[in-house]
Amino acid sequence: MYSSRYVRGVCRECKPFIKSSSKILDLGCGRGETTCGLREYFKSEVIGADIQDVRTKNFPFQIINEKDLPFEDSSFDVIFIRYVLHHTQDPISILKEAKRVSRGEIIIYEDLPEGVFSKIFCEIHGLTFGLFLQPKFKKLNFKKSSEWKKIFAQLELKIVFEKKFFSFLETCLFYPVQKIFFVLEKQ
Repeated sequence: MYSSRYVRGVCRECKPFIKSSSKILDLGCGRGETTCGLREYFKSEVIGADIQDVRTKNFPFQIINEKDLPFEDSSFDVIFIRYVLHHTQDPISILKEAKRVSRGEIIIYEDLPEGVFSKIFCEIHGLTFGLFLQPKFKKLNFKKSSEWKKIFAQLELKIVFEKKFFSFLETCLFYPVQKIFFVLEKQ
């Protein structure tokens, strides 16, 4: 699904926040392209976790639920959450657990329903995801940047870096959904 060029770009963007030989949890790892990219790029131990096993790559993996992560407190240097929170019914519980198992940064990428095109494409994403990928799935949970910031403050997660951007699909077509990249730390 994701090209190695895309994954290397994500890794380069995260380089200021992830040290080599870190222990990383890729929370909501999906098929594992980024999981393996993080492992190779940062020469790190990376564990993938998701609610179902759809891996197409080989890496350490753990099935999880949305309420309790099966890891000890402060188990990971970095928690990596890329385009996952809008798929959860309770992102606050996931973030609480990410904070609990983290001893360092929590890196989050999310789509933002901000602006006309972003709102439309987030709605389309929600409809197509439910129709084709997970018919039992409930409505997606997109939040605006200001809503994420309120949640982070409530959970005592400090924003150390934030960047809004647009991206291109793998086909190099412009994808008009505004995105945000947060790096958080425990307060």
